[in-house]
Amino acid sequence: MKDDIKKRLKIIIDACEAKNADDIVDLDITGKTVFADHFVIVSGSSPRKLDAIKDEIEDKMDKEGHFVRSIEGTIDSGWIIMDYEDIIVHIFNSDQRRFYNIERLWSDK
Repeated sequence: MKDDIKKRLKIIIDACEAKNADDIVDLDITGKTVFADHFVIVSGSSPRKLDAIKDEIEDKMDKEGHFVRSIEGTIDSGWIIMDYEDIIVHIFNSDQRRFYNIERLWSDK
């Protein structure tokens, strides 16, 4: 199971890097919630960039047989959430990312 998560995380992170996403963070939340084990949090500098990142992740994951359960948000809202069961991908514009500050909310202090 852990190896499968690592492989899927690599696909997601590689897809983000391929589209030059900013500030890519893999936040391990294992044991902190029942709905996911990892958040992948990334930023994009424009609505087009957010859409390109989302499309690249979905394309690369689909090709490996990992299909998104749901996608919430829009490029206009500045926050897109992709649900891959135990991995939740958050794609933000920089303003929304600062506002919600998910890293602070879920990090160990």
